[in-house]
Amino acid sequence: MTAGEAGRPPAALELRIPGFGEVRERLARAAVRAVGEGWALELAVLGLRRGGAGRVFAEGAPGAPAAAGAALILAPTLPASLRAAEEARREGIPHVVVDPDADGGSVVSVPAGAPCYACGRAHASARRPLLPAGAPLAWLAAEELLLLLAFAGEIGGRRIELRRGALTAAATSRLAGCACAAGAG
Repeated sequence: MTAGEAGRPPAALELRIPGFGEVRERLARAAVRAVGEGWALELAVLGLRRGGAGRVFAEGAPGAPAAAGAALILAPTLPASLRAAEEARREGIPHVVVDPDADGGSVVSVPAGAPCYACGRAHASARRPLLPAGAPLAWLAAEELLLLLAFAGEIGGRRIELRRGALTAAATSRLAGCACAAGAG
């Protein structure tokens, strides 16, 4: 039977990499809360699904589970991003937040227990809506969350910036007086 006869595309070549079966199973069990709206969030969700994330649901959607194991945040405003990231921090789940800035911006990756988004974000961002040229930022956010899910406890928090086509990455650090420094939940 050909792929056309079965009504679906042919399966991709599956590689057998030692130890990757456990990672694939961990990703398949993941429940990811997606916060935001628009094409960039849709692209990031597509990246999560193609990367093997089991269940991705929109925040507040009917039938969404009460608890998530991770969060992908592409909120339209800074206050909304801060709220969603703080909620994820209090839940103790890994999360990734996108700070758009036209054709670039930053992705802040926050493993459970790492410096929070408020500590790790770029405070000077203009936060202009993401343009199509910034699509790699949405895909990068999905990849970062897949890494946090696949290698829980092995990856530290970081901020990745896309400016004028160049990527830079830096480890995040806690700000003095932040609730995440005291481990407040």
